[in-house]
Amino acid sequence: MDRDKIAAKFYTDDHALLFALIARATLMAVGESGMKAIESGVKMYGWERGLRYAMRCLKNGDDLSVANYMAYSELLDVKGWNRSVNVSLTPFYHFDTVACGWCDTWKKYNIQEYGKLYCNWIDVSLVHGFNPDIILELDPIMSHGSETCSFKWKNFAFKDEAEAAKVAEKRKQLLPGVGKDFLYHCGHLLAAMRRGIHYGLGAVAGDKILALAMSEYAAEFGQDKLDAIVQEANQDFLVI
Repeated sequence: MDRDKIAAKFYTDDHALLFALIARATLMAVGESGMKAIESGVKMYGWERGLRYAMRCLKNGDDLSVANYMAYSELLDVKGWNRSVNVSLTPFYHFDTVACGWCDTWKKYNIQEYGKLYCNWIDVSLVHGFNPDIILELDPIMSHGSETCSFKWKNFAFKDEAEAAKVAEKRKQLLPGVGKDFLYHCGHLLAAMRRGIHYGLGAVAGDKILALAMSEYAAEFGQDKLDAIVQEANQDFLVI
């Protein structure tokens, strides 16, 4: 398989649908008792992603500040599906996400009920994995019915627009080296959710849940893309 060729076919919708199908299959199989397994998988995925940010940051001699959390973000949104606007720089930094590719995908497939479970834990887990001392308040949340996601960084502020612009420029410079495509993120998501579901529900139930979710993903996006995710999932996601 030519990884680069197939990776170019992946985007936010693959990632969003893969999660929601796994969450739906879990709840259909075991009901509300599967919620802890879903939570565990999302948290592991977030913690590990955040830890990668932190390891790259420290390797470069940078501190684990909110500014560097943003600068070292791995997500590549070359299609511009996601958009945020600053609300305030001080006394704490606050921005709102006003367009979200994940929410748009869940609405398209009418699976917001399952997709919103990702939003319950992902951002706070990312931040915790990067630096547990950072305080993020996230409320309201778009996938729960709000028009925006509101991110409030309670122990961080920018002095002015110029300081905020420096962080955006630093991210632009870092992105070619730290950015990860959505095949990578889908592989990591599958690996983390697989662990969470197996740890919480056991190998037999977990295998059935994942088989159903992955067959549904393949029905929508094709077997070649599913095979690529499964192969991508078999790596150490804490290697930077």
